[in-house]
Amino acid sequence: MQKKPLKIYLADLTYDTITVSTNSIPLNIGFIASYCIQRFSSDIEVVLFKYIKELEAAIIKSPPDILGLSNYCWNQNLGYEMSLLLHEHNPEALSVWGGPNFPKERYLQEEWLKKYSDMDIYIPLEGEVGWASLIESILKINNRSKIRSEIRDNIVFGCINRKQDGTINITPPAPRIKNVSDIPSPYLTGLLDKFFDDKLDPLIQISRGCPFKCTYCVDGDDDVKVVNRFDVDRVSKELEYIAERVPKRIETLQIVDLNFGMHREDLDVCDAIMKVKKKHQYPNMIQTSPGKNSKERIIATVKKLEGALILTMSVQSLDKQVLKNIKRSNISEEQMLELVPTIKDSGLQTKAEVILGLPGDSVDAHLFTLKSLLKAEIDEILVFSCMLLPGSELYSKEERKKWGIKAKHRILPRDFTQLNSGKVVLETEEVVIATENMTFDEYVDLRVFNFLLRVTTTDKVYSPLKKFLKQNNIEIFDLVQKMFKNLDTAPKKMQDICNQYRKATVDELWDSSEEIIANYQKESEYKKLLNGEAGINVLFQHQSLVMISCMSEWTEFVFQVLENLLNEQEGFNIDFENQFKEVANYTQGTSFNPLGKNRLSTNPKYKFNYDIFNWLNNNKELPLSNFKLSLTKEVEFKLTNKQYNIIQNRLDQFEDNIVSISKALFSGTLIPSHLFWRNPSIDDQILEKQKYN
Repeated sequence: MQKKPLKIYLADLTYDTITVSTNSIPLNIGFIASYCIQRFSSDIEVVLFKYIKELEAAIIKSPPDILGLSNYCWNQNLGYEMSLLLHEHNPEALSVWGGPNFPKERYLQEEWLKKYSDMDIYIPLEGEVGWASLIESILKINNRSKIRSEIRDNIVFGCINRKQDGTINITPPAPRIKNVSDIPSPYLTGLLDKFFDDKLDPLIQISRGCPFKCTYCVDGDDDVKVVNRFDVDRVSKELEYIAERVPKRIETLQIVDLNFGMHREDLDVCDAIMKVKKKHQYPNMIQTSPGKNSKERIIATVKKLEGALILTMSVQSLDKQVLKNIKRSNISEEQMLELVPTIKDSGLQTKAEVILGLPGDSVDAHLFTLKSLLKAEIDEILVFSCMLLPGSELYSKEERKKWGIKAKHRILPRDFTQLNSGKVVLETEEVVIATENMTFDEYVDLRVFNFLLRVTTTDKVYSPLKKFLKQNNIEIFDLVQKMFKNLDTAPKKMQDICNQYRKATVDELWDSSEEIIANYQKESEYKKLLNGEAGINVLFQHQSLVMISCMSEWTEFVFQVLENLLNEQEGFNIDFENQFKEVANYTQGTSFNPLGKNRLSTNPKYKFNYDIFNWLNNNKELPLSNFKLSLTKEVEFKLTNKQYNIIQNRLDQFEDNIVSISKALFSGTLIPSHLFWRNPSIDDQILEKQKYN
């Protein structure tokens, strides 16, 4: 009698209580499924899952023989609850995990496996070969009702398994697949069709592996230093397949490679992307992690993709000692910064990531990095607290002791839910809050400094200020630093928000993840997560508060501090003073009341003797004095109906409170930032008559 196929559920879960937290098609489990289906055909039956409720219902109604779960920092606790649910409904089913969120050192692996004691088997690194080895072993078992009992005491190639007596069998990871195109495409085989659901961005992989050894990163490992690539022809077919099926609302393609653009073959992929885009008008945005070296190739990549590429440069630090400490000295930060002009010429915003709290980081080292990035005219600087990720070298006890690392735990924003059982599940992260070179108080001060820097330097709203400073040989870093030192003279509304930000930065920290999880089992505490009193993204919520309630006060303080700074340096002459006031008025006009309910009808007006608009949009870096008008003109600053409608449609999806507005603006599909700010509206007839002096 022929046995029934082995029933396998594979899940790459995302939270979706507030919004879809990890909004990408689950390519990872697609690879596992397609490889195993190729090997075992009709002997197995595989179902893929992304959403919690769908998997929860399937386990209860028809539990599988094997439940495979991806394990990342954003779904680890959720995966464990699914393992517990599985064994409640099928005690002999196997719970199998895989993914990067797993320690490297054996003693830490054993500690981790004891903590997650209901997980049966872990498959480290790339999972296809380990999964195939496991399935092959299970198919040899005669009694399917005893799968869990029998397989756990076996040694399974490429797997780490917990024996029935609780001891651990740890075998070396399975070898990586060199010719990754041997793995059937999950797209071209139709395995991922169900995920074209108007919620998830398509995700493709062009290469696997990373040659760099950054100690804070789960990919900084000799085991994955060799880069293996998929055939360009296969990638081209996947792009065409995706473009024919992607919902109209989805505009983004995510490329999961760790160093896209660093290899010659990536240019061929760019050609394939543009061919598909011209035919299908997709993708309009491409998100990826760019290469750390090979500047010329990355520049060619940016140019080929004609403005569609969203590049965030992973700078992390520009302090040479910090870079050496994290084994990043083989990465050319100079080459990364040399990309800036090309990115700007392509009409793209320049973004750079910085990590606060790396080994050897200090106030001086961190501020040096920020100052250097501002000097390089980076449009947006994203500062993250250093996460201690299982799977990274920095996670080890030895590294923590070596660098004097002190850490706390906090909730990952939006990553929480309540299961059918009533149990609250949430994810936490462990972040560095002090090192041997940086105290906790300094960490908090730097977080506040970074908040000031983000609001004052990000987005086009302060572009007149930045251009004015540059033309007068003043660094914007000096302005932000003076703002920080003089916060006690800022308008009260601004002081209140900055004080709230400081308090929230401290209050979000806990001694352990267990404390956090226990606390939010209480109904009253869980409601705080739902209404945004807790578990927030501190930066985004307070940036929203500024935009809602005190943009005018913020801008007023910026120019108040700048005036003091200018007076200290050289004082004003009358022409310079007039230019300064007009730049300030123009900025006040564009930043006025961006999110108020009455924002369409509250249009400020200012009189100008200089054509600020054309000065800003002139690429020759001519001084403002060259744009003096023969006649004074009045400028009204307005939001267009299109701007209003795009933002309001997004806001209408959420409740009408500050917390919900921050979720609307900075979670899920982001609103293009330029839509927040007013535009100058000028009588065209007057403009035609005026000439520059």
